[in-house]
Amino acid sequence: MEDKAVECNSIDVDEALGLDLESKSEVEDLKTINAGDRFCKDDEHVYYELEDDIHLI
Repeated sequence: MEDKAVECNSIDVDEALGLDLESKSEVEDLKTINAGDRFCKDDEHVYYELEDDIHLI
């Protein structure tokens, strides 16, 4: 079996997301994101459902 590499050009990804990482303000905004900001109350039920499923295994 052959390993096939996928070429990824990070500059293209950044452009597709509309990010200008050379702009200091956008880089600073990205650095201020913490784990607490990523987890919101709306997602809390998903966490508990997954936790319940793990106990069934």
